[in-house]
Amino acid sequence: MSQKEELLDILKQLYTVSGFRMTLMDSNYQTICSYPEQTAFCKLLHRNPKACEICLQYDHIGFKEAEKLGGLYVYQCHFGLYEAISPLYYCGKLTGYLMMGQTLSNSKFDREYTYQKSEQFVEDKAYLKETIEQLTMHTQEKLTACSAIMEICASYITFTHQVESPSPDFPLAIKEYIHYYYYRPILLEDLCEHFSCSKATITNTFKKAYGISVRQYLIEYRLKHAQIFLKDVQVPIKEIANQCGFSDQNYFTKAFTKTFKISPTGYRNQLMKISNKME
Repeated sequence: MSQKEELLDILKQLYTVSGFRMTLMDSNYQTICSYPEQTAFCKLLHRNPKACEICLQYDHIGFKEAEKLGGLYVYQCHFGLYEAISPLYYCGKLTGYLMMGQTLSNSKFDREYTYQKSEQFVEDKAYLKETIEQLTMHTQEKLTACSAIMEICASYITFTHQVESPSPDFPLAIKEYIHYYYYRPILLEDLCEHFSCSKATITNTFKKAYGISVRQYLIEYRLKHAQIFLKDVQVPIKEIANQCGFSDQNYFTKAFTKTFKISPTGYRNQLMKISNKME
């Protein structure tokens, strides 16, 4: 079982015990994994940019308060849903957060309050009411108890170093992965799975270190190898494209031409002319 699969398994077990949605986030507030999917109510609200912005603002306040406390922080979002956050650490350094929530208390006023707060952001009021009815309701006692269990799990994740802070060598590790597997299809999701971190951590760390995106570096690295392979006139260009990780020959030709201002065929012909002159 990979590290990410193990973390997801922890979230699933927490959900089974509590009935609360669980999310693991890195220190940049980017989701590493979550279970189950976001509630229909939150999905609906997030279609509205203003409502989405409000949600993110409340979450960020929650992250900061949890960090200040150095432990569990329970709060209600702008729309009345209860959330709980526990910070995660690695060698004393903040590495992420474990988040629980998207639920209401069993107060009879909660659903009405949530509707009043959200109706201005949604046109389909009937569907809005439907999504609010689908939200789970829990007693304050259960919310408190489950929050305590979540904090214990956050401590376990911290003590077992499940979510580590990217080391100074992390960008180099990404490079080495690309160098080793450049001939295969490589997606950001593959890197996230391999290094157990979010897309934002991968892209931001790499760009900060090398001044280039992961995708662009991968393309350039593949094209440099293509230059070498083109010296062998016996190998078809389509095969060279495949060997360098390009499944589409047309895309390979466009990328090569854009980078080197000459097509793969033109480059090969140029090499042949130079070789003939030297003979």
